[in-house]
Amino acid sequence: MLLLVAVVWGLSMVPSKWLLEVMEPAGTLVFRYVACALVVPLSLSIGARRAEGEPGRPWGTMLLVGLWVAAQQLLFIYALDLTSASEAALLISLAPIWTALIGVFAGIEMLSGANWLGIGLATVGAALIILGNGQAEFSSGPARLAGDLLMLLSSLLYGGFMAYSKGAMARWGALRVVSWAFVFGSLAVLPAGLGQFIAADWADFDLRIWGALVYTGLIAGGWGFVVWYGCIARTTPARTAVYQYLVPVVTLAGAAVLLGERMAPGQVLGAVVAIGGLVLARKPVPSQTKTVPG
Repeated sequence: MLLLVAVVWGLSMVPSKWLLEVMEPAGTLVFRYVACALVVPLSLSIGARRAEGEPGRPWGTMLLVGLWVAAQQLLFIYALDLTSASEAALLISLAPIWTALIGVFAGIEMLSGANWLGIGLATVGAALIILGNGQAEFSSGPARLAGDLLMLLSSLLYGGFMAYSKGAMARWGALRVVSWAFVFGSLAVLPAGLGQFIAADWADFDLRIWGALVYTGLIAGGWGFVVWYGCIARTTPARTAVYQYLVPVVTLAGAAVLLGERMAPGQVLGAVVAIGGLVLARKPVPSQTKTVPG
């Protein structure tokens, strides 16, 4: 199931770009947030007896996480409006790098030489992707550069969210934390995007746009988050990471076929370097690996 979610999430950049053709950025998040705020808590309620983690609702933590993710998502969608789906997917996938660095600076994580090498490679890869966007097909110059930089900032926020929420997810369960994050995140997304959502020219929506709305809201959104965060509690971080590496690869293929995007040669090299660096950066540190006696 994790493999299917990775494919669904990888392809979601394409319908998101289609929605941005007919709707302002924040407006495209409204249906997704409403869908997730209903579907994810509902699934948690239905499976309450088998939900992982302690019972309870730490409102302060959930509110902070919700607003944090909403800010990240708003940055993400405005960045995606300015840059290509391919570059966006590669840059947002660097979020675990930020998570690792934040863990080191907070004194809660150790990195090996291979991890640091991976971070260095990922940084070089990101630079090649961003600096090469002027030579990419359909490049829009400064606007696209601004989009790449905003996406890099969005990945920083996402990495920070993963670092901050680790303790909360371990204590109260990943699906419960994500569930309330969408509920509280709606407090920021709805005021920012509801006007744009209503103002869209709905009469001109064709089947492609309606499909994009359903795909991003119910399939990649509600269903994807329920399955992903429901599964990660029952598998290892290493196995989860393997599927996460597939997301930008699927996006690159989907954007090439469905959007006609073409990356410059230097960006292709940057993509390979960045993904390779990400794999190294997430390699478990031997001294941190727990063994079971016996």
